[in-house]
Order: sequence, then structure tokens, then C-alpha cells
Amino acid sequence: MTGAPLSVLVVDDEPPIRKLLRLGLSAHGYQVLEAPNGKTALELLGKAPDLIILDLGLPDTQGHDLLRTIRARNERVPIVVLSSRGDEAGKVQALDLGADDYVTKPFGMDELLARMRAALRHQLQVLQRSGRGGGSSRSRTVGSGSCSRVC
Repeated sequence: MTGAPLSVLVVDDEPPIRKLLRLGLSAHGYQVLEAPNGKTALELLGKAPDLIILDLGLPDTQGHDLLRTIRARNERVPIVVLSSRGDEAGKVQALDLGADDYVTKPFGMDELLARMRAALRHQLQVLQRSGRGGGSSRSRTVGSGSCSRVC
């Protein structure tokens, strides 16, 4: 079963990080939307991304505030924080505000991809238990070759 690629909103103010993520995620079959700041990220939520990768150090807003805003809109989209902030209190705050996972920079692409797949699987399980998942049009194939995953 092959469907449209999953879309990932990458929210990071550093162009080299966005480029790395765009190239890495695209090579694994994801469609990438990019936001250099919180304002653009909120605008791109209208495109209904399947997952968000969120840096906490943004130029126009605190990442924790953006996370709180996204969740206050009742957005169920999985959010993986990708940040250079490695302090335990910051990680706990992000997870308590609704992040599904937290990856510290520098990071490995394989680990990030695995955490993304886990967050997407978890979301699918929650939707299926609530009666909103299953055969929905949001089910799509992720990955390439013999390592494809259905999310």
C-alpha cells in the first residue's frame, strides 16, 4: 500500500540544520515544510503536517511557548523537539507541555527517524483506540525499499 508521503514541518532558525533535515527526510520519503520562526510555523500548521520537528531556540518566540500554543489549538500532531538545550528541566518542561519526544543536538539522523516513526505509531494507536483511525486517509507508507513502515 503506497500513499502520499507524510509531511514533516521543520521549525528551526538555523538554515544548515533545516537543509540537513530537508535532505535527510526527503531521502527517506518525507515531504518537508520549513519554518525559520514561530510565526511561519503557526501559518504552516494550516497545511496539516503529519509531524513537527521543533527547535526550542527560535528568534521570535520561545519554543516552549510555541509548543504550548500548538497544543492549545488542540493539535494532535506528533511533536519531536530537536534542541541544543540538554538540561533535564527543559526536557521535562517540553514533554509536559505536549512534546512526544526530545532529541538533543548534535543528533544522528537514524535516531531521529526512529523517534519520528515511534511518535507516528503512537499517534496511530491513539487514533485507532478512539475510533478515529484505522482505514483513514491519513494512513501512509513511510520509508523506502525493504525498510518501509506503515504509519
